[in-house]
Amino acid sequence: MKLTFFEGEAPNFGDEINRTMWNHLLPRGFLDEDDSDLFLGAGSILWHYLPKRARKFVMGSGFGGYSTPPDMRDGSWHVSWVRGPITAERLNLDPRLSICDAAILLRETPLPAPSPKVRSAFMPHFESVMRGDWEKACAL
Repeated sequence: MKLTFFEGEAPNFGDEINRTMWNHLLPRGFLDEDDSDLFLGAGSILWHYLPKRARKFVMGSGFGGYSTPPDMRDGSWHVSWVRGPITAERLNLDPRLSICDAAILLRETPLPAPSPKVRSAFMPHFESVMRGDWEKACAL
């Protein structure tokens, strides 16, 4: 089962957390590169252009409107839960499947200790990270 999340030119923290989180929470060897089964976790990744033939297992993903809604009734979707009520509504799913974003599971994931040298941090949206002079903005 292949861990599937948005991977753009600039990394997006909200999507990249999938690597750390699911590799910690799931048994070793559960995830692999077999794209006949897709594991969809944190992120706005419920798109209509995911492979039609692949079985898609949804664990807290959201629909962000970046594509038209996928046909969740085509037999390839297995939804444990989705991010929230708007996702459930847009995808014509039972509202009881709207629980929360999968990223809430970060609480159960060991993360590196914060650096004592860093008092605060700024994380721009992934679409603007390459365009801004963020070092100067933070200094201001």
